[in-house]
Amino acid sequence: MSKLYIFMFNLIPNIYLLKYAKEFFLKVAGIGVSFNSVYILSPFYIDNTKKLSISKGVFINKCVVIEGNGIVEIGKNCQIGPNVIIVTTNHNPEENMECVVKDVLIKENVWIGAGAIINPGITIGPDVTVASGSIVTKSFQNCTIAGIPARKIKNNV
Repeated sequence: MSKLYIFMFNLIPNIYLLKYAKEFFLKVAGIGVSFNSVYILSPFYIDNTKKLSISKGVFINKCVVIEGNGIVEIGKNCQIGPNVIIVTTNHNPEENMECVVKDVLIKENVWIGAGAIINPGITIGPDVTVASGSIVTKSFQNCTIAGIPARKIKNNV
């Protein structure tokens, strides 16, 4: 049923005045979000709505994908650019490609640039800027990161 609510969410135009209707469909889909606290543009793709929680002051741009069965927590005042992929499930080639699920935690005051990929088991933040197109393969805090794989390019004060 949650897939139907996400489908309905994606049908609503990206007009700020309609954000409350969009939030309603997120809430009934099972996403942990409080009203009047986030703004998410369509289209938005997610595998498991019941394992996503979003804090206040979050903006998620269009075409963001949250893939897998792991928990994803997004802290206060985060901004996620378009075409970002957050992955929580991977396969272990040494164990007959068995699924490995790891949670992703995005702490407060994180900005993730367009097209970045966040791999399973990562904690980002607080106070991290992820450059566009970066692939995050390890956890960071209080810095700006960029590259493939992402590495620290400066400390954030």
